[in-house]
Amino acid sequence: MLSLLLPRGSVLAFIAAQPQDLESLRLQNEQGELERSVGHHFRISTQFAARPEDLVTTLANHKPHVLHFAGHGAGADGLAMENRHGKMTLLHTKTLEKVLAEKSLSSNLRLVVLNACWSSEQARVIAEQVPAVISMRSSILDATAMKFTSHFYAKLAEGKTISDAFHQTLLILDIKKTPDRHVPELQENARLIALLVTLNLPAWNRYFTENFSIEDLQTFTAVHFEEFHRLEWKPNASLSQQTIHFLDYIRKRKKVGELREALRQTRGAEFTDLEHTLCS
Repeated sequence: MLSLLLPRGSVLAFIAAQPQDLESLRLQNEQGELERSVGHHFRISTQFAARPEDLVTTLANHKPHVLHFAGHGAGADGLAMENRHGKMTLLHTKTLEKVLAEKSLSSNLRLVVLNACWSSEQARVIAEQVPAVISMRSSILDATAMKFTSHFYAKLAEGKTISDAFHQTLLILDIKKTPDRHVPELQENARLIALLVTLNLPAWNRYFTENFSIEDLQTFTAVHFEEFHRLEWKPNASLSQQTIHFLDYIRKRKKVGELREALRQTRGAEFTDLEHTLCS
């Protein structure tokens, strides 16, 4: 199954709520762990003491690729946020769905992380609006929630897909026998992911012709796309012709995800810095 990458420079919105009438959580510690984990890979916006309306403001002003909520969940009722007095008020599940369905607010969103107890109900509802959602299927220790945040975002910053980062994080927590390590769950919307993992053909063609020689492209396809190299390579074609032919092969065989991963492995930051432009 396809899973999304989050290229360098993606915007991460951290929204935290700690109502005075609920158990205290170490939300500033979680935010610090997140910042240390991603380094300079993501751009981070932070909103503490978040009210429901702050969600709309954050999405409108920052157009994030990742929305991370840290706080308390209230099961099927919604997420616990703050009113103007610092007391609990609910962001109801239907309201959250309605906000994320508004494409003027959520068009950039690739991932929502609900790092809150009993948030799976919200995740199931908003999974129709967002390519990937991480939630907590039951209560989770505050320390485990922070460890999950730290390892997960470190893996994303290393260039792992959302799915790989999630499952590798669970493996780390399992090896360390971390309590509540099986509480986080990931839901991915294959339909939305498939719509995102497409080719911006003019941009890709320009990328290859400006950064590859014909010999580079031949070696690249031999190593990473052996079938194309063996059956489809045109010995007398120019670089431009060969590139168009190769990209047509990628498009028809639906191998965009494989192409992105191969370029990330071989070209590193040169490719990841351009990935938003190349992958529409």
